Amino acid sequence: MHNFLHHLFITPHFQSQGVGSALLQASERLFTRTGYLKCLSNNKHALSFYLRHDWKVINTGESEDGDYVLMSKTPTITL
Repeated sequence: MHNFLHHLFITPHFQSQGVGSALLQASERLFTRTGYLKCLSNNKHALSFYLRHDWKVINTGESEDGDYVLMSKTPTITL
C-alpha cells in the first residue's frame, strides 16, 4: 500500500518535546493521497498521539504482534 507510514518511534528521552509531531508532519507532507498506518491496540499512548493529529480509525485487525487499528488521514490541501 502506498502512502503507508510503517514505523514512527521516538526514544522516551525525546518524547513530549514535539519531535514525534514534527516527524509525523514531515511524513504526512510526503503523502500524495490518503495516508495509512497500523497501531497496536494496546499502545494507548500512540493511539492518543495519532488521534490528536487528526488520524481516524477505519478498521481493526489481528497480527502476530497483536490486535491493531488501521488508521487513515487525508492530506489537507492548502492554496
